Amino acid sequence: RGLGSAAVAASVAAAALLVLALRCRPRTPTPTPALLLWQQRIFFGAGRCIARKPWATMGSTAALALLFGCGLLRVQIVVDPLSLWLPDASTSAVHAARVRMLTGRPDARFLQVLVEPGGTGAAAPLPLRDGLLASLSVHEALSAVPPGRSAVTLAGAPTSSGVWSPLELWLYDRRRLLADPDPAATLAR
Repeated sequence: RGLGSAAVAASVAAAALLVLALRCRPRTPTPTPALLLWQQRIFFGAGRCIARKPWATMGSTAALALLFGCGLLRVQIVVDPLSLWLPDASTSAVHAARVRMLTGRPDARFLQVLVEPGGTGAAAPLPLRDGLLASLSVHEALSAVPPGRSAVTLAGAPTSSGVWSPLELWLYDRRRLLADPDPAATLAR
């Protein structure tokens, strides 16, 4: 009974505040007669012109659409974020072009995976070894995807995969990671 009457009182107070807020809002100014007269002249003239010469109006509208659409003939679709956002002479673009020339491979695409503890609520931070094991599970799942089936491709050998990960310190081997007495010291080397 106490909660019900408190809810009714709260909703009545909220409704009263809403009514006060709506009544105290500043009113929108009414346009002056001179402004109304000017708008009437403009719209009356435009309507009269369209009504007198409908074919000329349609032709001029189509001509303007074609004229403004001419820019679409030179549209270039760029999907490489490096060339899209950086100038051609920037350090990153120069280095990417050199890597592309030396390796014959396209620019690298980066995928960042954040590993968080499962469950709901505020959980404690994930211990380092558990976080590395979860990261290794993600890496193994991505490695299991057949080539051509995903935008993410990883080679089997850690040295040629193009993947830079702290897991390389354990050669992506779960047994080596579990046998390491102090993963934090291995990472700090």
